[in-house]
Amino acid sequence: MKAPEEIREALRRGEDPKALAQRVKEGWEGDLEALEGLLEGLLQEPSREVALLLLELTSLYDDKKVVKALRRALFKLRQKGIVVEEERRGRSVLRPLRLPEPRGYLGAIDARGLRFVAIERPGVRSGVLGYVGLGGAEEGLKDLFRLETSTKAWRNFLEQEVSSPNFPLVEAPAAYCWHLLRRFAERRREMGDVLPAEYTSALQELGGLRWDGAVPLVYQFIRREEVADRASLLRASEGLLEVPPFSLWVLGREEVEPYAKAVREAEESLLALTEAQKAERKEGIVLKALQELFPEERRLAYKERLEEMAYLLWKRGDLERAKVALAAALDLERPLSSFDPNPFLKGLTYRSIVLALEDFYRHKEDEKASSLLVPP
Repeated sequence: MKAPEEIREALRRGEDPKALAQRVKEGWEGDLEALEGLLEGLLQEPSREVALLLLELTSLYDDKKVVKALRRALFKLRQKGIVVEEERRGRSVLRPLRLPEPRGYLGAIDARGLRFVAIERPGVRSGVLGYVGLGGAEEGLKDLFRLETSTKAWRNFLEQEVSSPNFPLVEAPAAYCWHLLRRFAERRREMGDVLPAEYTSALQELGGLRWDGAVPLVYQFIRREEVADRASLLRASEGLLEVPPFSLWVLGREEVEPYAKAVREAEESLLALTEAQKAERKEGIVLKALQELFPEERRLAYKERLEEMAYLLWKRGDLERAKVALAAALDLERPLSSFDPNPFLKGLTYRSIVLALEDFYRHKEDEKASSLLVPP
């Protein structure tokens, strides 16, 4: 086994790093330059599994040049917040680490573009030092708190208070999570708001984490060329709105109300219009809303939301939907077309207008029922 893609696929399938390391060694002829190329390919998708594989490979070689190349790759992973330590046969593969390994978690994005981002750093003696932030690229860092507790209490907190069926948490490199929190904080500064008090502590305790991988993270696992301009994937993107958390995304009632009103007027028009003509007028209203509600800045914000959600889908094993979300995101690099608009944003806009209409008619029915009540 020589190709980085084959090895990454085996790791994704959950193959044991020890057995995989033996297969990699058997498929490598001993060319140091070839090994360095292999390592470079593996580092394009940094993960704990890759680090464990490299540790296993380190234990299989005595050649100093080979071990040095493997340790250099492990050091690069450590710089990205992925650190593992192991001892074998009475000798340390790596020097004992002074700092415990951090772990990161990303939450799903809600309708406002907000998400939870968590980072844990196991204590030197015991327990966990954890940070949980709530924020987004558009609204900045809304809240951040610090928690020192037992590992069990911290994990229970994440599972019961932060994660939920509709908005699950998935593991991600701690350095990437810190990269996001810093971005959220910078956005809050730009908005002229005061940062949460705990952010100063976070700078001191997490500031050493550095991310130099792909941004957004999903591009380390799914290549752009796999999904870009794939019409079938793009067409399927409207279907994302049927599954959480996309099924909970909706545009603000106030911003879609003018378009909902226009649809009501089209429905109640005294003009003798056929159903086809009414449908055409409604389609025109939706397209007008799409163009006016998604100028470039907001369109690109939704591009980033979809890219970030693609990673969560990929991490949860839903590769097909991850590719669909990424295809919709890449389509948003271009201005919206009136003739062939982005299916995901069009579906989101249409659904938001429908929900506003349903709310209007429900309120109208309640008023009518109330007026029929005769006081005693």
